[in-house]
Order: sequence, then structure tokens, then C-alpha cells
Amino acid sequence: MTDQSPTRVTGTDPTKHQRLLETAAEEFARVGFERAAVDTIAERAGVAKGTVYLYFESKAALFRAVLGELHRRLAEIWLGGAAASDPVEGLQRLIRSQLALADEAPELFRCYTSALFGVNRDFQQDASAILAWQQSLLRPLLAEAGANHDLDVKAALLGAAVLSAGLVRGLDSSREERRTALEESVLLKGFLEPTP
Repeated sequence: MTDQSPTRVTGTDPTKHQRLLETAAEEFARVGFERAAVDTIAERAGVAKGTVYLYFESKAALFRAVLGELHRRLAEIWLGGAAASDPVEGLQRLIRSQLALADEAPELFRCYTSALFGVNRDFQQDASAILAWQQSLLRPLLAEAGANHDLDVKAALLGAAVLSAGLVRGLDSSREERRTALEESVLLKGFLEPTP
């Protein structure tokens, strides 16, 4: 995956870089990559259009940077969750944290799923790399938790299920009390039971 650093040009501002990423994610999630305009992103971020190109060489580079931001934030979650002494607790923490991220930044999940499954396939490889990375981290945790059959399939399905749960939460605009414990148990139940 292409990493779009906040120091593309000497003297760039990390705060402005982050604001551009957040604004772009909101716009890409709202109207899709094709319909999103750099002019609109710049205006909503409170910068000139040329400033966007100081940080990102193109609209495509900006979208890839949004995917990179999701990857970065997921990596922080995974590093924290993997530290649990009990693998089931680690899996529960990972699910809980990813669902919390979906609540906090639903636009990142919408951009991610649009890259995985959307009409525009230009970013599918980037998004697939994130999913493959998640699966590579899930396999050993599932094995430690006692899921000893079909680990590749279970890791792929659990990764997709957590992504789907995050997306559904992101699409749910109501802020009613979440049933995170129930969601965790439902997501884990089928993956930790032995395969017949």
C-alpha cells in the first residue's frame, strides 16, 4: 500500500495533513471517489486547492492515504489487542476496539468497503492488502483460542464479519446504547467452535 507521508514537501503541517485526510474521507464516503472533487475537499478543509497537492500528488493518492489512515488506526488497535494474556480476551478486545473505531470514524469504513467492493476497482488491491493483513493477525489468535480447523477460512470470515459489523454500526446513525458484548459473542461463537 502506498504511504502518503505528511512530509511530502518540506515544511508541511501534520495537523493540516490530518485535517485533509479526515475531510477527504468524509467526502469520499459521502459521494464516492469518482464524484468527489478536490476543490470541495480543499474548501471543506479550509485550504486552497493547491495546498492539497502539496500533501498528495493526486486525488487517487489522497484516497490511498485515507486507506492508509484506516490501516494505521487498525494497527494501533491490533497491537493493543494482541497484548492480552488470554487469546479469547484478545479477540474480544480487537472486536470491541474495531467497533469503537467504526463508531468514531464511520467514513473510513465506508471508504474501505467501497474500495473492496465498489464499482471503481482502482483501489481494490490496496483494500485487499489491509484485509489480508488482518487475516494474517487473526490466524494465530484463533489457533491460540482453540480454533484448530480451517484457520485460513475462519480468519477470512472473522475479518469480513468484523468489517461488516463495523460498517453496519457506521451506517446506523442512532446513538442508542450499543450491545457490544452481544456483538462480540455473536462474532466469535461460530469461529471458536470446532468444525464438524
